Amino acid sequence: MRQITLLFLLLFSLHAVAQVPAVDFKYGVKLSNLSSIQQETNYDRNATGTLVAITRGSTMDWLQLIPAFTWQTKKGDFAEVSVPMWQLQRQESIRTDSIGNSVAGVNRKINLGLQYTYSIRLLKKKSTKWLPMIGFGMMPFFQNTRYSPLVETDFPYSITKGGLLFSLNPHVMWMPSPRLFLDLGLQVNAIDLSYATFYDGDPRLPLYEGHTVNWNLANGNNGIILGAGVKL
Repeated sequence: MRQITLLFLLLFSLHAVAQVPAVDFKYGVKLSNLSSIQQETNYDRNATGTLVAITRGSTMDWLQLIPAFTWQTKKGDFAEVSVPMWQLQRQESIRTDSIGNSVAGVNRKINLGLQYTYSIRLLKKKSTKWLPMIGFGMMPFFQNTRYSPLVETDFPYSITKGGLLFSLNPHVMWMPSPRLFLDLGLQVNAIDLSYATFYDGDPRLPLYEGHTVNWNLANGNNGIILGAGVKL
């Protein structure tokens, strides 16, 4: 964390002493793919705050399409608003056993996240097709999974999580033509600050509900971003 802070202060001071010349770019729309590995750790606590379990998970995603709108600032840097997390899903299922008993339920899932990224240009050339940059991103997000049974033989459960993700995004923009631009970079999650709640309606379980506050470094979606866009 100390190294990340020193890097940010160094880049900010260098940027403050020199105005970056603008290039032929005002606004653009972009579609990117994030190939990433997500590391997650959750600390489950009971109603008294006692730690009862630690859950660690790892998820690999090859295809995550991210729409974005980007523009060049007055200082010659770039800003971007993107939607790295978007999913609205409703799934209904019915399970029937060998003697004909059925259990039905509805599973609803919501994943939403909106990211703002400010990218500082590292070169000050007036005319260039290559723009290396270092970006600083912040994404508020909300996730909810809820299962509602349709019969009394099953029990409801829900998982809700929300918070902020802070990331470093070193990337290079290439403009091969007056209208087209490509963007290749990395996403390195620096801080994951989140709050999660868990609920299970099964009365046979010793833990019916719990909550956790997570403060993790280098936790979340870390991967490679490849995008293509059009200047407006």
